[in-house]
Amino acid sequence: MSKIIICVDKNPLNSAVIEYGLSIAKNLNKEVVFLRVIKTPLFTPNFMGLAAGGLVVGSEMACDLDELKPTKEQIDESEAILNDALKIAQKESIKATTDLQNGDLIEILINYENAHLIVSAVKDEGEEIENNIVALVREAGTPILFVKTEYKAPKSAMVAFDGSDNAIKALRSIKEDKIFGENLEYHVVNVNDNEEKSSKILDSAREILSGENAKFVTLSGSAADEIIKYRRANNLDIYVLGSYTKGIFKTLIFGSTSKDIVQNSLVPVFVVS
Repeated sequence: MSKIIICVDKNPLNSAVIEYGLSIAKNLNKEVVFLRVIKTPLFTPNFMGLAAGGLVVGSEMACDLDELKPTKEQIDESEAILNDALKIAQKESIKATTDLQNGDLIEILINYENAHLIVSAVKDEGEEIENNIVALVREAGTPILFVKTEYKAPKSAMVAFDGSDNAIKALRSIKEDKIFGENLEYHVVNVNDNEEKSSKILDSAREILSGENAKFVTLSGSAADEIIKYRRANNLDIYVLGSYTKGIFKTLIFGSTSKDIVQNSLVPVFVVS
């Protein structure tokens, strides 16, 4: 059974990450794994010296590898964070386990087995996620919810839609799976200077959301700017984006624009790949 992976740490938004993750787990009837990663550098100082042309003594390398092991204080602190999260899940009657790992957070998330969905704050302790948003979205192949604020049950979603397969997948995932619950208000936005073409693109979204409380909007101009302005003007609770798609999503997910949206958005951002 695939599970909801909830990344926990000392982040001020840790409680919000847990609440969002548990809420999604309830909606999807999924178990959760609270993941805590004690972060260590990818390379030892001596390895970096070798890469720069320096001479490394073998015994020094072994010493540096030992230094990369977590300290007892780090382990105790991490276990306390995991245990606190586990108690919250137990109160909510959600089946949960914990996973304490040591290494590179991004690599662990990308290769995490049995992940149905990942929930994480954008600003983690070492800023690995914030600095590697594009790589994480590109390589993980798992939907990711980037948490930006204290928990608020989503009532409305701004869905950026270009009609491609993954945009359709993103829309279906929140509509059919009820990831964010029932009675969600949808604002499906296509940024396109050609209104006729935009209307045809939005027809597939209209079909998917038949019978739902939904608005379908065409905007023109800079995709990222218009998406951000529309979300803020309508005070919507969450962004929904699809990745690996053409048009605006190629810019949003693989360029600096997507990173800016995730980093500077005032609400959570849900990315489906």
